[in-house]
Parts: sequence; structure tokens; C-alpha cells
Amino acid sequence: GVLGNLSSSGGMLTLGGQSASTQSVVSVRTLWALESDGYAYKKLKASTLAKSSKKLQYETPVMKSHKRTTVIVVTMYNEEWSELESSLRGIMFNTQRWKKRFGDAIMDKMLCVIMCDGREKMASSTRTELQKIGLLGDELDDQKNQKPGSVHTFYSRVGYHHGDISFGPLQVLVAIKETNSGKLHSHKVFLHGFCKRVDPEYVILLDCGTVPDREALYKLYVAMERNKKIGGCAGEITIHPNWCNFIVTTQLWEYKAAHILDKATESVLGFISVLPGAFSAYRYDALTETDSGSGESPLDKYFDGLQKNVGPFRSNIYLAEDRILCFELLARRGTCYLLEYVPGAVAVTDVPTTIDAELKQRKRWLNGALFALFYVYIHMRQFYESGLGVGRKLLISLELMLLSVLTLLNLVGPCIYYLLFKFLVFDTLRDEDKVGLSPKVGNTFASILNYSFIFVILIQIVFGLGNSQPTKVKIYYIGTVLYFAFFQLVVLTFTFVFMVSAPFQLQLYAAGSIGLYFIAAFIHSPGDLLILLGSFPVYLLLSPLYVIVLPIRA
Repeated sequence: GVLGNLSSSGGMLTLGGQSASTQSVVSVRTLWALESDGYAYKKLKASTLAKSSKKLQYETPVMKSHKRTTVIVVTMYNEEWSELESSLRGIMFNTQRWKKRFGDAIMDKMLCVIMCDGREKMASSTRTELQKIGLLGDELDDQKNQKPGSVHTFYSRVGYHHGDISFGPLQVLVAIKETNSGKLHSHKVFLHGFCKRVDPEYVILLDCGTVPDREALYKLYVAMERNKKIGGCAGEITIHPNWCNFIVTTQLWEYKAAHILDKATESVLGFISVLPGAFSAYRYDALTETDSGSGESPLDKYFDGLQKNVGPFRSNIYLAEDRILCFELLARRGTCYLLEYVPGAVAVTDVPTTIDAELKQRKRWLNGALFALFYVYIHMRQFYESGLGVGRKLLISLELMLLSVLTLLNLVGPCIYYLLFKFLVFDTLRDEDKVGLSPKVGNTFASILNYSFIFVILIQIVFGLGNSQPTKVKIYYIGTVLYFAFFQLVVLTFTFVFMVSAPFQLQLYAAGSIGLYFIAAFIHSPGDLLILLGSFPVYLLLSPLYVIVLPIRA
């Protein structure tokens, strides 16, 4: 909205013909500097911005002559300035790649929107540093502007200076919602509000604290430029290794393995089950193109989760609204968009570092993934009526069958693990010839392991049904993880004993199942192979956390 009313006059940014506030150029540690004479401020109504009515027009001839091809949004809540700065720095490095290809004029066609979810939730360090740069003004403190549902917008151009190299200037719009309404609502204000005025070709979603590599964003852009059938794409999200923290190390294995095998396979078939909101890109026309049958666009379905009193089923579906958006992009009647994984585009993000934080996150993810799969099957007719070819529909149908099998295996994971324990440990301990223990001692040891396992499983069910916050029972979950680590060590020991005397074909099958990850990692990148080798022992030891504890909790 503020962009549509901006013009330049007499060296000052003006808004609707009236002079906006100006502020002298301020440099923060000689790194960030305002590249214009000031900023333009306007207070907008979030309810108006979020509407999809075509009657809402803020465009001017100036706006139309500077159509933005790429708009990047950084969604934030209460993150500190260090996290926001790291994301902005990554964006600035990426702009150099755009400038190298298209020249300085491309900066007039790029826009970065910093979307803050709640004025009072904004971290003091973030607000202070943005004010020092000159991106925020005193209007934010004016009580006349602090009306519920409003959005404070500050527009300017910002440069970043790294040694002798200068980046930018990048057009930056800081949008601060007066009320905290959630990330999905922030996306609605951005996609249904600002983007309808700017009408970009591509939109890139980024979470505050997620740091794209020097060419990560540019590679997402290139992927969609090369293939007009790509409606959305995502790169690889990775994390900083912390070998001293086992929770982080297990997630490092998970993230790497998921991208090397899962995302790559899904991309070949044409449908990626989820493009993460923390780091993904979309063709804006694909998001807004309406279905010839229902008359709704993928964005309309994406924002259905903001409705109130939708019931428990739909509430669980929209725990993973990113998955709904991906399916709706694919299943548009009359369109044939595909989703793609771009392996060379890498971004680093933060992950939970404690057991209680991971339990909270995975409960949302696992429930959302399960109910999103239900949503897909309910709307399969819509998918088969899309403009995709018969061959592509068969491939994606095969992929959905595979996802269903994997989901079922996750649900019965504790049962499979118990059967594995039963055959490898329980029966072996009772075999005097294999372990050299008397039947009485072997039976006693086996019974202790058996009943303790069942008891711990029952404890997990009680905690899950109680629905208490993980932080309140953190000590019990830490004890559970330690118990299962010991239990897994016992299972692995007996597995080794069993495999030594197993037929060669079975040994070859087991080695191939595990070796596949490392072979794929080496093909993907030799550096990934080293990461998988380093994190594999920890993940193997704590795998019961992902097979038993997290599914039961969810």
C-alpha cells in the first residue's frame, strides 16, 4: 500500500503528495546505512490489506513503471537483531548475483519486506538497530497510530557495506503489525495485501534467523525462470553442527537424510509434500490462479486455517498449512504446475536444542503431516482433474502410496520396535548356546528388559493423554531418552551377535540398507558424507526417540 503511493520529490520521499518524515543517514558499525534521504511512513489497516478484493488498488504510474519481479518476505516475531541481521546479510549477498547478471537496474525490481508479528513483541535490540539505520521512526510510538489491527509501514532503500564491497541498495519495507496474530496471518497480509499491489513474478518466503547461502535465493529464482511449469521450489535447509548436543546432532542427520533422499525423490516425481515456509519460493501467478471448478486459489485454501471454529479435524490439517498449499498448487483444474527441489540452494536455520522444545515442535509436525495426508486423499478427484499428463499423475499417485506406507509405519513404529526386540534380544537371551547364560539367568534378564520396556511405553501414553506441556515433565522425558539409549545399546549389541552368524544374503541386505544413505550422500556432496558419518552413531543410539517417544506424544 505505501509502495503504491510513493513518489520522489525534491530529494525527499513523499507519500500521497505529503512529505514523510526524514532522518539523517546513520551507519551502524559502518555496515548498514540508509541509501535514501529518509523513509516513508504510513499506517494501514491489516483487515483491509488481507482482503483479496480487486477493488483495492494503490497503484500509480510510478508504481506500474517499476514492476517488482521478486519480493522477499522475512517473517519475524520476537527475534533479536543478530538473527534478523544474519538473514538480511544473506539476502544482500544474493542481490550481488542478480546484479552481476542483470546490472544495477535490477535493484529497482526487487523488494524485501520485513514482517514483524506484533509491535509489543518486537525485540528491543531489533527495534533499536533498525532505528539507528533509519528504517524506523517515532511514528511507531505515537499512540494515535497504535490502533488494534493496524500495520505500521516504513519504506526506504538500505545498503550493506562489507569491507571494500558495497551491496544494494535494496528496497526495504518494514511492516510492523500492531497486534500479534500469528505467522499465517503475516503471510496473508504480505501475499493478499502487499503482493496484490506490487504484483511480483516470484515471492520468496524466509524466516527470521534462517540464513541463505550467497546464491541460494538466486538459484531458486533461476529454477523457476528455466521451467515455467515450476509453481514452487525449495532448497536444502541445514543446521549448524553441535556435536556436544545430541538432540541437535540427531536432527542434523534427519535434515541431511531427508533432503538427500526424500526431497530429491519427490522432486523427480513432481510433487514435494512440503515446501517449508522458512525457505521456499513460489511463482505468484500460481498462488493466485483460481481453480476452474471451485473458483478458489491456492492462497484461499492456504488461509482457511485463519477461520475460527473450524473443528478439530481442520485444526489439525492446518497445523501443516504449508503441505496444503503444496497440494493445492499441484491440484488446480486447468493448470499443470510442478514442485521442485533445488539441491544447490542451501540455507542454515535454527532447531530445537532441548528435548521439550523438540517434543513441542514434532507434535505439531506429525499431526499436521498425518491430517494433511487425509486432506490429499479427500481431494484426490481434484488432483486427477488437473492439467497434468497421465504419466505424471501415475508417478505422483505412486508417490502418495509410498507416503501412505511410510505414515503407517510411523504410526506402528513402537510395535515394530518391540517385535525387533522380541526376536533379537528376548529369544536370544533364552538360548543358552548363543549367550552362555543359564536358562534361569537369561529368563530373568529378558523379563526385566521386557517389563521395563512395557512400563516406559505406558508412561509415554499417560504423558501424551495428559497433554501437559513438555517443559513441566522435561525431567521425565530426559530419563526416558536415557533409558531408551541404554535399551538401544542392548538391541544393537544383540543385533551384531545375530548378524555375525546370519546368512550372507541377510548381511548384504542390512549393509545395503544402511550404505544407501552414505552412497547417496557422497553423490550429493562429499561434505554431506562426512556429516552423515559423524552424526550416524548418535542418531542410531537415539533413534527410539523418533520411533517411539515422538509418535506417542503426537
